[in-house]
Amino acid sequence: MYVEDATKKVGKEVTLRGWVYRKIESGGIIFVILRDRTGIMQIVVKRDGVNADSWKDAQDTTIESSIIVKGFVKQDERAPTGFELQASSFKNVHVAELFPITEYRSTELILISATFG
Repeated sequence: MYVEDATKKVGKEVTLRGWVYRKIESGGIIFVILRDRTGIMQIVVKRDGVNADSWKDAQDTTIESSIIVKGFVKQDERAPTGFELQASSFKNVHVAELFPITEYRSTELILISATFG
């Protein structure tokens, strides 16, 4: 199912496929922003809400990793788009390599690194 369709399924269980846009870990909760070609949705993975394999995959995922998540759609105004998926399973299809450029690197630093290696 696409993200744009999942927002119409509040309270229902859905499966989404996409790429990791952002990730934040906070204790026993991992927030992942999933993106597909139709939009983004916040995924909430709770340590006590998934099995050990799903928790490990959520911990190991990186930005631009491809994932499959299953869970229940919930409306929540704190989520970036007002909807989130409470994960019941989380699977990495492919874990992306860490990209060396972060949002805190300046354009000048990136150009110097590209020029001089």
